[in-house]
Amino acid sequence: MVKSESASKGIQSIEHGYRLLEALEHSGGGLSLKDLASAAGMSPSKAHFYLTSLVRVGLVSQAAVGGHYEFGPAAIRFGMAALLQIDVTQLARASMFDLREATGEAVFLSVWGSGGPTILSRVEGKRWSPLEIRVGATLKILSATGRALIAWLPDNATDELLQRGVDEATPRDKWYGTSVAQARALLKIVRDDGFAVGSGTAVEGFHGVAAPIFDYEGATTAVITIVGNDKTFDTDVDRAKLDALLDATNTISEKLGAPAPRRAAPSRSIPAVKKAKARHAL
Repeated sequence: MVKSESASKGIQSIEHGYRLLEALEHSGGGLSLKDLASAAGMSPSKAHFYLTSLVRVGLVSQAAVGGHYEFGPAAIRFGMAALLQIDVTQLARASMFDLREATGEAVFLSVWGSGGPTILSRVEGKRWSPLEIRVGATLKILSATGRALIAWLPDNATDELLQRGVDEATPRDKWYGTSVAQARALLKIVRDDGFAVGSGTAVEGFHGVAAPIFDYEGATTAVITIVGNDKTFDTDVDRAKLDALLDATNTISEKLGAPAPRRAAPSRSIPAVKKAKARHAL
């Protein structure tokens, strides 16, 4: 069946209206007609033509004082409905398989459960391994996954968690003997780098890198961790695996409506990855 010219072009008026809505999204606040038209790349008269309909259906509202345009009640309802329909586990699942294909390693999705960092989903690596971390397992707070989950919490919300993390450490843990102040410094490193590195903390002989997934409020909603043994996964030099992880978590965060600053994945040279590993010291 041959598509008609009108079908292939779509409805341009909807696309023009979307440009105005997108301009409002990036504005951070209300805009005058002139500024909104400029941001959308159209003339004020043309913008006003489309805004009249957008205001009529509630996607845009116009302030009584000043006349600035902003999102209307219908846009807010649609946004909340979309957020309620999002299942982070389902959303992350396809990315987890892609990560397995790109890295060859096992991939985990974790959230904060009643007992601490809890594995919600797992994708096996391409190579068989004796890794016995299963769905439902609870990890330690100062593991790479745990640090990635709590690093963006306010300091006053992490004091008790860090104390628990320090108290639960055993002599085989890399952070055994760490003070709460030192543990807090580890969280700052995670925030600075955008990921957490672990080595032998969950299972001896295995390395892991964990990166957060942010929601529309900029809060950490989940963490994806890739884990491999020390013969196949060298966190000192595996820049491609790190970049694949960051690309995946940034993409999922974007789909959850995360603020733009959370979405930029750094491009790291091998020396930069090696330096980051030393900074984590775990």
